[in-house]
Amino acid sequence: MMIRSEFLNSSLHRLMDRLAWAWLLSVPVLIAVAILSGSLPLKLTAPGAGDPASAALMPGAGGGEMVIRSGGLDRSIPIHSSEVELQVTGMLVHGRTTQTFVNPTDRVIEAVYRFPLPERATIHAMEMRIGSRRIVSVVREKEEADRVYRAAMAEGKKAAKVDQDRPNLFTTKAANINPGEMVVVVLEYLQELEWEDGRFRLVYPLTFTPRCGGTDSLAEDRVALEAWTAPHVKLTVRLDAGFPLGDVESTSHPVTSRYEESSLVVESPGDGLVANRDFILEWAPAVGRLPALASFVEPLDDGRYAMLMLLPPAGETPQAPGIPTDTLFVLDISGSMEGPSIAAAKRSLATFLRGLNPGDRFRILLFNDETQWLVGESVYADGATVEQVCDRLDRVEAGGGTDIEGALVEGLAVFAGDGERLHPRIVFLTDGAVSNEDQLFRRVTSGLGNVRLHVLGIGAAPNRYLMKKMAGFGRGVCSFIPDSSDAEDRIQRFLERLARPVMADLHLEWPGCPLEAYPAPLPDLYLGQPMIISARLPDGCESGAPAVLRGRLAGGEIRIPSAPGDGPATGVGTRWARARIDELMDSRFEGSPEETVRTQVIEVALGFGLVTRYTSMVAAEEFASSHSDYETCNVRSLAPNGSPGDRFLGQGGTVRPLVRLLGIGLLIAGGLAMLLSRMW
Repeated sequence: MMIRSEFLNSSLHRLMDRLAWAWLLSVPVLIAVAILSGSLPLKLTAPGAGDPASAALMPGAGGGEMVIRSGGLDRSIPIHSSEVELQVTGMLVHGRTTQTFVNPTDRVIEAVYRFPLPERATIHAMEMRIGSRRIVSVVREKEEADRVYRAAMAEGKKAAKVDQDRPNLFTTKAANINPGEMVVVVLEYLQELEWEDGRFRLVYPLTFTPRCGGTDSLAEDRVALEAWTAPHVKLTVRLDAGFPLGDVESTSHPVTSRYEESSLVVESPGDGLVANRDFILEWAPAVGRLPALASFVEPLDDGRYAMLMLLPPAGETPQAPGIPTDTLFVLDISGSMEGPSIAAAKRSLATFLRGLNPGDRFRILLFNDETQWLVGESVYADGATVEQVCDRLDRVEAGGGTDIEGALVEGLAVFAGDGERLHPRIVFLTDGAVSNEDQLFRRVTSGLGNVRLHVLGIGAAPNRYLMKKMAGFGRGVCSFIPDSSDAEDRIQRFLERLARPVMADLHLEWPGCPLEAYPAPLPDLYLGQPMIISARLPDGCESGAPAVLRGRLAGGEIRIPSAPGDGPATGVGTRWARARIDELMDSRFEGSPEETVRTQVIEVALGFGLVTRYTSMVAAEEFASSHSDYETCNVRSLAPNGSPGDRFLGQGGTVRPLVRLLGIGLLIAGGLAMLLSRMW
């Protein structure tokens, strides 16, 4: 007791006492500063908020759950079912997604969910089913559709609305779901197949990599992780290719298949597909059964629309001379690339380096939320140098945020002012996990000059829209590597494609027709890369005359007449409308006024009934069927396979907010320890 009394009266105890109180008083201030600055992974949402920001992250939410926030508490309820039906006819895919929700609570709810679609998908129909009732949607300007939806929701009427967040990401809302009620939302869309190296590829995204925003999207960063889909999705593909098939295989999921007459039906087995990666189905035509240029024509009330597919045979492509290249490799090492993605990226880059010729030169720029040079000065790709670089590359680890724009700026500066360089090119390796696509497109269109930009998409669910657009604006090639298992083969084909351009200076002619065709102008064609052209044929065109594609090969001029393609031409007009809208939207990055583009896009979208950035699809019932306040539900998806997992990402997409949170927790623990020492 004497020792305790002496300690309590000592100067050391008085000093500890002051430090303890100062420590404890500082903790609330530090926490408040952290929250206000966005350092903590928190998002405060008012219960029942019905705007897009209400799709906020909620602690405890798991993949495929609806989460109701009420009175500050979260309750999870499952999605009843998720189904996808894909009908392939020729090059076009008619898709139908069916989402079923059941409200097991005692409250009226609004279901809000975001879902990915292929980057070229065009939503053209939606309906909502409640019991025996069917409510069919109409397309309206986005503001008008929002007014219709909110008015119906306020009046207790069933309503549904679908908005385009990005060209490959949509949000659907279903309002006034009564307790115990089942609501089914059906979306229909049109997309086109991919074709590469003599094989057709159907890609359906079952999840998407969490997006990290740019400097102008702080608010969006905290809501960008919400997505559509249940942990398992029942998927059916009915394949009517229009030509005899070679081998057909799913490279992403186990499937079953059977023939029904002339159609091949591919289905998900058992409970469905695990929705943690893109679904990919590939097939090849029987040898020699495809025309070089196939044409499909669809007559509509306002005229005729054509789609032409150029599928160059890989074996007949002339070899281009091997001119030395100067390549800047830009490798994404951000946190979203952790795991199999960074392994695939490093293996791909090493294969690429070993495939260069000794006379080629290269540099390597690494980036996350900062940039750093792995190879800062241009070096020749001789064997010893390449192996030294590959050894250093093998030790690179992923972590941090994703600033693609910063990497672009630094990469383009390498080639600035060097107009005599013959073949400057940039090769990007990334999963594209960012949300500031438009900002990046403006940077590419304004800063590339004569530099070619090629993109390798890495991972199980890359941002395909961003990557294909970047390569398109950069007059380059885009390819995808889902994992490292076959990286060498894919990189070898990618290298061959870059080294062997097939056709240049392309021009489409149709006898007697002034065509409105897209893309405009037609890009160069690389080895194994298809080209799809959409055209509107005015009155007076000769119905039987074939289209002719003219271009230049290494050996001189070439003329390719079209041949009628097998299979139906349904959807060709819609495909033209989508291409027209894409061209209008792209013109913004080259200086076209936003309001002019908006007016023209709305005109096309309303004429064809399409969902765009400026138009939405809305459905509302005629009579009220709910009579109480609603609560908003949010849907989460599974994280992409091999990604860091279900984590809360703050600005920059890093784990630093969690580290800060841990630090503050230790701060509190330290203060409490000091307070206890005062009481000892």
